[in-house]
Formats: sequence, C-alpha cells, structure tokens
Amino acid sequence: MTDNLNYDSKPCIPTYNSTQDWAEIDKGFQGAGVALVRGFLSPAQVADLNVTFDDYIASHENVGQTTGSDSHKTGFLGAQTLRIKGLAAKFDWSDDILAHPVLVAWAERMMAQSSTSIQLATTEFIQIQPGQQRQPLHRDAGAWPVPPGGPAILVNAIIALTQFTTEN
Repeated sequence: MTDNLNYDSKPCIPTYNSTQDWAEIDKGFQGAGVALVRGFLSPAQVADLNVTFDDYIASHENVGQTTGSDSHKTGFLGAQTLRIKGLAAKFDWSDDILAHPVLVAWAERMMAQSSTSIQLATTEFIQIQPGQQRQPLHRDAGAWPVPPGGPAILVNAIIALTQFTTEN
C-alpha cells in the first residue's frame, strides 16, 4: 500500500455506505490508504456501546487517563484523552465486533499480499476530552522500519461512536 495522504492539508477520504460493494471500498482504501464506511454498526449498536463505555468509565475511577509527564504521553497521546485498552478482556460484546466476519474478511484481503493470516494486535477505546489538542496525522505502521511503499504490515479499523468529521 502506498502512502497517498498529503500531511500538509486535509485528506480526501473515500466514503461509502456499508451496503455498497466491498470490492469498490477495497479499491478506494488501497488508493487513498484510508476509507470511511458509514453504517457499519446500526444506530442502536452505537448507542449501546456509548452507554456501555460511559457506565464503565463512571464505575472505574481514573480509568484510561494518560499518566506520566513525558512529551509522548502529554503531547502525542494526549493528556486530555481517555484510553481503555484490552477491550476483548473487559467487555462480553467485544467478540461480536472485534471478530465481526465482515471486518475480519476485510483485514484478510488487505493483508493478503504480505501475510497468510491476520492477528488482532490491540483494541482500544479512545475518548478525546475538551481542551485536547489535535494529534498529528500519522500512520501507526510508522512505528516499524518498513520502507515507504513496502508491504503492508498492519491495518487499522476505527469504529467511530460519535459523528466522524474531517476535523476529528
């Protein structure tokens, strides 16, 4: 996969409805390095997840708060950002979403040229709090020494539980 995002301007994100042809979505993703699929979860599922996370946060003091004082934690990760990791171990519903057949099939297709299988590496709930500065546009694969244009070593799926906009 090539890196076609212009980091100095707002990215053009190919956008699709969940009922559209996945071959077209895959093509858009491979061309831009990103794709937005609206309606992956139903409004009821999104509402249920928001209530579940709100309840979890309310019942676990200081959960997900960024701790420490180094610039990576306070700057890049965000001192005003809640992060709950290990969702599969914390929530009974997680298998239904994390191992959703459509999501797994997409990851397998995107990794097919560089891998014979996929592995779930991390799961994380991220809630940006008021006053948090923007995180720079980045690719998580930048943490590994793979040259630009090299084989895909990971894919990310982000499921937005609030309105998705170019600004966020």
